[in-house]
Amino acid sequence: MLYNTLMLLSYIACRTPRPILLAVGWVLGNLYYLIIAKMRRRAVAQMMPALGIGEAEAKRLVRASFINMARNVLDILAMPMLNEKNLGDYIEIDHMERMEEALAEGRGVVVLTGHIGCWEWLSAAFTLNGMPVSAIAKPQPNIQYTRVLDDLRATIHVEIFSRGTSELLAAARALKGASSASSPIRTAVPAAHSLSSLGARRPHRSAPRYSHASSNHPCSPPLSSASQTASIGLSSVRSCAARTRGTATVTCMNLQWR
Repeated sequence: MLYNTLMLLSYIACRTPRPILLAVGWVLGNLYYLIIAKMRRRAVAQMMPALGIGEAEAKRLVRASFINMARNVLDILAMPMLNEKNLGDYIEIDHMERMEEALAEGRGVVVLTGHIGCWEWLSAAFTLNGMPVSAIAKPQPNIQYTRVLDDLRATIHVEIFSRGTSELLAAARALKGASSASSPIRTAVPAAHSLSSLGARRPHRSAPRYSHASSNHPCSPPLSSASQTASIGLSSVRSCAARTRGTATVTCMNLQWR
């Protein structure tokens, strides 16, 4: 029942005009901000010392985060409408040449990103440009949510490995396929924990995140080193400009591990 309901919502989201979908996300985000009081207060309390801002500014940023989260949920539901022809209408890619140069080496690429912007659309930016992607994803507590996410990701041609003790082996096999003449180039995308990992220079580096420590995804440095692959950092930012409202800008960044 839950699976069918979510897939029905996906069908509706794919056929809803973009401005209306964003407006619905704005409403849902504000409702969530008002209803989930405990989470709201915690986020505001942690953001003030972490960013050195006052309560009013912290509340504004937290509200904006809730709105972005709601819009992300709708973006995930709407993923099946993305294709090679309309990709440019929704996603802009900065420094694509960095990814192309890394892939040209023929050993695959380890990608590190964070749960920011339109993170579920990151894979589409590359799969719909002819670059196969293998991603490591954490199963959801409810198996129905996992099924929905996997099926929606499949519409943009992403190969999913369940996160766990075997994730390194699974990602390594995907990267190994890149060196085989009979296999397409693969891009392994381990999910990162925070924005701080995008600019990381060494594994397991802690950085402040809402006044708490966070660390890089532990598999990325050894995976990149063991397979002798390049590492690329990705960030995704949702545009707020009136002309491009709702589009995502994906930026490719070279990473060096120490």
